[in-house]
Amino acid sequence: LTTKKIDIDTILGDITGNGKVDNSDYTRFVKYKNGGTSYICKDNGDMNDDGKITTKDIALLKAYLDGDDEAEYEEDDASSTVEKPDMTVYKVYGGKSVKLDSDTPGATIYYTTNGTTPDKNDTKYIGKFIVSADTTVKAVAYKNGEYSAVKSRNITVDKCDAPTADKPMDTEYKESVKVTLKCSTPSSRICYTTDGSDPVKFGKIYSEPIELTENTTLRFYSECKGYANSKIVTCFYKVKSSNYTISGRVWDDSIVSEPNGILQSGETGINGITVMLLNTETNKYDQTVLTSTINGVAGSYELTKAKPDTKYKVVFQFNGQKYRAYDSVVSGGNQAVSSAFPAITIKSDGAYSQTGALLVKANSYATAVTNTYFNSYATTNNTYTQAATNVNLALRSNVFGTSELKFTDTRVTSASTGSTTAATDGGKVYSNDVLSYVLRLSNKSANQTLNSSQIRVYVPDSLEIIDIAALDGTTITSTFEGVHSTFGLNTYLITCPKLPIGDFIEIEILTKVRAGIKNGTGTTCYAEIVSYAYSGSCYDKSSIPGNFTGSVKETDETASMRLLAYTDATASQSISWLSGNDYSPIPVKTSRVLKFKIANGTSLSDFNVYISDKNIVAGEATFKTTSTGIECMLILTGKAAGTSNIVITLSKDSSKYIDAKVTVA
Repeated sequence: LTTKKIDIDTILGDITGNGKVDNSDYTRFVKYKNGGTSYICKDNGDMNDDGKITTKDIALLKAYLDGDDEAEYEEDDASSTVEKPDMTVYKVYGGKSVKLDSDTPGATIYYTTNGTTPDKNDTKYIGKFIVSADTTVKAVAYKNGEYSAVKSRNITVDKCDAPTADKPMDTEYKESVKVTLKCSTPSSRICYTTDGSDPVKFGKIYSEPIELTENTTLRFYSECKGYANSKIVTCFYKVKSSNYTISGRVWDDSIVSEPNGILQSGETGINGITVMLLNTETNKYDQTVLTSTINGVAGSYELTKAKPDTKYKVVFQFNGQKYRAYDSVVSGGNQAVSSAFPAITIKSDGAYSQTGALLVKANSYATAVTNTYFNSYATTNNTYTQAATNVNLALRSNVFGTSELKFTDTRVTSASTGSTTAATDGGKVYSNDVLSYVLRLSNKSANQTLNSSQIRVYVPDSLEIIDIAALDGTTITSTFEGVHSTFGLNTYLITCPKLPIGDFIEIEILTKVRAGIKNGTGTTCYAEIVSYAYSGSCYDKSSIPGNFTGSVKETDETASMRLLAYTDATASQSISWLSGNDYSPIPVKTSRVLKFKIANGTSLSDFNVYISDKNIVAGEATFKTTSTGIECMLILTGKAAGTSNIVITLSKDSSKYIDAKVTVA
């Protein structure tokens, strides 16, 4: 006879004994406690290890299946009508997440993490929170002045082991090197950066050895669900790069003398210019840097990621509002600037496309506009396949001028009454009314005279131009250019005189509403600066000439208020009852509705209501707009017995009305 001892592992919660824990174990556990079965794995059912099977064990198993990694069982306080909050703990990266719930409707949960008993002066629970160290969390539910029993949980959080790198730092590597990272904590992962930035915020998840081809600051840490993050490890590796470097400067060529494309003593570098390494084989940017002060020299840059046997150009991106470049290369100076400047569009994936000339030349603007800035690009004429120095760009700083163009006043002279009033946004004008638009051009420059300028005005066909003249009598010229091919607006070109610093000119555009136009026609006018010349041959930093898009979008396009034109003041509207009225008789304190229609009406202000006696009162009036006018509903309420007359008239023409007799029983 031989014997053999067999050890069986205990799996807490595996009630059925099938080697896993799931909802079938909970079902079997409940059935066992209710006397429905005698078969369970009792060792696996002692969830709190007290040597017996109780309802506490069932509750702990249910909490575990619901996702609570650290379920504990506590008795409720029967003396409180507010139930103790539930606390569920989950393992997450960075520690453990705590979720609180209350089964008492309308209860608010308050909690502490320092072991003290919470009340409504402590932290109010609004959502799951993470603990990253050993913590005692206590929580109560509160409602109508009553607290629940305290829910308490001691949560333990271990720290993830710090990762290690297999390559030492005290060696200068002669060629590229691959660094392998490891962490001894099971199920952990490593996050890292290679630019010295914070790996917690910006790290990539480590998956394979990291190849270093140049001097690199490698920072990394480990994280694991249910553990606090490890400390951040920083390693600096010296690697002799096989890449070659292209370097140079960007300087302001306007300081010493007139711009000549040659760097002279006293001309300073410009920091903050974007410089890009353009791989001409992949049409992508392999590196982007900003010019900065390097070794005490402002405006410097170094592109260090140019690979051997690969062709590169250097692209400079600069703001055409602040600086301008040249359209030709000066020998010995502006080596980076090509005589043919491409318009380079940078795409989201880093690729680019070239579409044509984009150099900011004297007295002109770049064709590419980004918001209110003119982003311009200059590219090297040379293609580089080896290290290069003094790849420089000479820029000329601009002296800014500033002009402002806006409509300051619009007035309406009525054809029927002869009175003149200020127009309001959305107001009404009628056939043969005269509209006066006042357009002001101001020179707001600090040190530049606006030598000349031209304004283009766009006028709708609903208006007939009477005159265009300066209000102070200054001589200006205006020329009708025809109808805009895209927007169908009549265009007039106005040439303005010289404006000294701080001066302005006001131009009146006098128009008349054409007869026979369709009711409700809009009369919006637009204006924009299309050219200018300052005394310093500089740019206007607030306007973009010649970019009219049919709406008010650019900073130099301004519109008057939109007025609605009608054929005449009275004939355009009429009033009539609608079918389905129920206005007679009206029982006391019972409301009825009058329904009527105003042709070409737009709002409640188009009619007036008159009621004789006090037998009824008019209540709320509502309306809906239709293609032919407005349909109104007027609520009437009976107050006293008797008969009243109700009259509804048009506001514009009291001779047009509808009336009815209304009897209150």
